[in-house]
Amino acid sequence: MVVPPMSLPPEGGEVSAQRLLGSDAVWLLSERAAAVVPGFIVDADNAAAVLDLCQRLDGIPLALELAAVRLGSLSIDQLNHGLASELSALGRGDRSAESRQQTLEATINWSYRLLDEQERLLWARLSVFAGGFEEDAVITLCSGTGLPAGRIVELLGALVDKSILNRQLRHGGTPRYWLLETLRQYGQQRLRESGEQTITQRRHLAWICALAESVGAWDDKQARSFARMSDERENLWAALNFCAREPAEVAAGARAAWHMMTFWACRGPFGDVRRVLTALAETAPQRSLARAQLLWVAAVMAHRENDYAACAALCEASHHIATELKDVEVAAWSLLVGAIPLWAEGDLTGAKKRLGQALALAELMQVRQVELDARSTLCGVLAAAGELDRAIELGEQALAMSQRLGELWVRGFALNYLGQAIWLAGDRPRGEALAREAAACKHTLDDRNGLAIVLETLAWMAAEAGQNERAAHLLGAAERVRHETAQTLIELFRTQHERAESIAVRGLGLKSFEAAFARGRAMTISEGAAFAVEGKRPPKAPSGAEAERHLGLTRRELEIARLVAGDLTNKQIAARLFLSQRTVETHITNILNKLGLASRTQLSRWMGDVTGPGAATGGEDPRNRHAGKP
Repeated sequence: MVVPPMSLPPEGGEVSAQRLLGSDAVWLLSERAAAVVPGFIVDADNAAAVLDLCQRLDGIPLALELAAVRLGSLSIDQLNHGLASELSALGRGDRSAESRQQTLEATINWSYRLLDEQERLLWARLSVFAGGFEEDAVITLCSGTGLPAGRIVELLGALVDKSILNRQLRHGGTPRYWLLETLRQYGQQRLRESGEQTITQRRHLAWICALAESVGAWDDKQARSFARMSDERENLWAALNFCAREPAEVAAGARAAWHMMTFWACRGPFGDVRRVLTALAETAPQRSLARAQLLWVAAVMAHRENDYAACAALCEASHHIATELKDVEVAAWSLLVGAIPLWAEGDLTGAKKRLGQALALAELMQVRQVELDARSTLCGVLAAAGELDRAIELGEQALAMSQRLGELWVRGFALNYLGQAIWLAGDRPRGEALAREAAACKHTLDDRNGLAIVLETLAWMAAEAGQNERAAHLLGAAERVRHETAQTLIELFRTQHERAESIAVRGLGLKSFEAAFARGRAMTISEGAAFAVEGKRPPKAPSGAEAERHLGLTRRELEIARLVAGDLTNKQIAARLFLSQRTVETHITNILNKLGLASRTQLSRWMGDVTGPGAATGGEDPRNRHAGKP
């Protein structure tokens, strides 16, 4: 789809610089030309040629940008002459959408032919990326025949200078690049014509698999690996889509999904992951390891959606295949996750038995990750069953194992379950201290699903201790986290949640509880975590104007930040605000630097934290939560 054209000068009348600069198209061309040729202005000498160029390109922003960057080596007259040859077959005067699309395609084709051979080849190979990429990925995927690795950085810079690539300079991080979708599609066409499409997609898949393996390493780099994968989520989906189209690659996709389980369990989106993986499993051979792996990860997602019947069925199918194939790791994991539906149903004996089987199998075959998670989960089940001594023993073992590995995901749950067990055993100060540590752990990993669970535990502890206002604040903070990630309360913790809420409402009265709950819900996620861990009073949520003054954002920057948070691309923001894409990119770079953020994802999260979940979407009125309750 082509962005609607910018305004052009009215037909007829005098051709003057002042008159021309009243149109958006001429203004954009002038701005971009001045960035390429310092001192460039529209004046009496070039006004007619500028008008001709803008009309020739139908005022299309991308076409104007691609033409303007050529002023470093060509004059306005040369630009017009070159484009005239490319556009001659299109005719004049027709500004329909189809004609504008043809004009843009011709301009892109003209720009492509002006590149040298290596720049063209890099453009084609870069089209395999979805949603952006970093320099290391480009070297891994795109270097080789015709493109020496040592030239990649120089060529990236050349494509940025020629407006083929966009670049985001991130505060304290490596630059991130991306192709506008129109240019990406053009590159894909060139890649197909070169006969390199499939081999480049396979290299892209191998790169994603390597990143997924780092996510699944369960080591002291876990938080860093999660952050990188968060940037590469669109590339991950593209790689999985490629596997769905290529039966020979399903096994590779299944391995990537297997390693990605912890990331998806923290961040979701649970429903989308489950749907994609179950569909991919249908393309795998019926009795294959790939199918068993995919079904198991889908089972974890079903658990996160409170669909315990599906979780149990998926685990059973995965376990059956793993048993036939004698794959101990998949069999042990399927037993472990298959215990959770039993726990949710209140069958603590059945859950303990299945978890015990998973732990025994993992210990026998030294599957360390299953050992760790089985001990942590058993700690939670045993605490629920009142077997506190054994729960504490297993919780301490899980915590020690996690610390040796350096991972954070299971550690947060182990601390949470261990804290609950120790609290129930009578040592309330230590139990709460462990739960606070669990909240810090989950926030460090940005595990929002896990953080919401731990906030519920701390709310329950506060209510039991008579700290009713703190309990209400924490319940509100937990709901804020769930709102931010479109999650629901995990059913395993509903009884605990309802007990904490009931105690706090009785202690405060409904009106005071609602006020305290709303104050907790208004906290940002970072503020909620700090309140949970450090016990600070929840601050008042700042207004947009207060946040703007405090952080030094201009009104324009705050406006652009809101549009980034609304998932608009730079192209869409530019069209909305009548700015050039390069101007939008500059604004975003300045915003990130001011806020000390590294990516658009972090900026979106920051905006959600500042404005609050109800500011833009009309959050649920907390009064409705208690309608009809005693």
